[in-house]
Amino acid sequence: MTETVVVRVDRELKRKAHAYNLNISEVVRSALRDEIERREREDLVASLGRAKKALSKVSDEDIVRAVRETRDER
Repeated sequence: MTETVVVRVDRELKRKAHAYNLNISEVVRSALRDEIERREREDLVASLGRAKKALSKVSDEDIVRAVRETRDER
């Protein structure tokens, strides 16, 4: 399903877009996709940073113990 988005640009910008035969709708869609992807990557990096900080508090011995317990449960 699609939604309608209205974008207001100044006359000169629209004139230049038409002079370069740009499909304004496609340019806006592409820019919006790119910005969303960039922000999702930023969110992922922040989440990984929080996970790294939390995991740094777990000792190697605790990790080894957890892996062995999991193997023993099989």
